[in-house]
Amino acid sequence: MKITKTLNIIAILFLIANVGVAIFIALHNSSIILHWDFLGHVTRHGEQQIILVFPLVSCLVYTILRWYIKDPYKINHVGSISKTERNKQLLRNYLVVASVGITALLLYVTICSGGLLLMSPFVVYTTIGILIVSYTYTRRRLERV
Repeated sequence: MKITKTLNIIAILFLIANVGVAIFIALHNSSIILHWDFLGHVTRHGEQQIILVFPLVSCLVYTILRWYIKDPYKINHVGSISKTERNKQLLRNYLVVASVGITALLLYVTICSGGLLLMSPFVVYTTIGILIVSYTYTRRRLERV
């Protein structure tokens, strides 16, 4: 339970940092990077105000994940997962890890869009890979009906 609260605090700190970085970039940059190819090369630039959408998306995703953490069975549309306390805790743990990973990834994209860091596809692919492995691990451990 303590680790869950710690991870939630980390996710909130990522959200706050995302807002701060986006405001800083909007005030100090004349344009931002909107798109990279698979190798991390810049393919498109845009207006700096667009950077303010990134924290909004991050907050929306975080809010949706927090809503599912309250009742993790809402995410189970197939209905093949047993409603046990163990399954509930497994799903909650996965959603907490996913919220930290996604908010961290969106913060990284915001920083890279502002040109404060170079985009490394390795960071993006590794984060997504960790989330997929975590999801697969959780799905295999769930008790089925």
